[in-house]
Amino acid sequence: MAWDEWEQAKTRAQQDAPIQLFHDGLDMGSALTELHDAWNTKSGTLKQACAHISNHLDYSRAEHAKDEVKIVTDTRTADGHDLSVSRIRDYHT
Repeated sequence: MAWDEWEQAKTRAQQDAPIQLFHDGLDMGSALTELHDAWNTKSGTLKQACAHISNHLDYSRAEHAKDEVKIVTDTRTADGHDLSVSRIRDYHT
């Protein structure tokens, strides 16, 4: 069974089982529907939070890379050699 077929079958089962239980007169059917809806809401919120964190980490990584290039560039002499420790100390004080 392909992944999309599995997802479709799972979705049908999640929708059909509570309805069948409800029609059979069991309160569990409506409770199962509420649980399903709550789970979908919470998992969607979690996915959004993870995406937000991932985007922030990507942005932070890119900004830190730019900062590193600036630091390396700023700590070199005009002819491209590394500044001496004493010159770096003078530069930053």
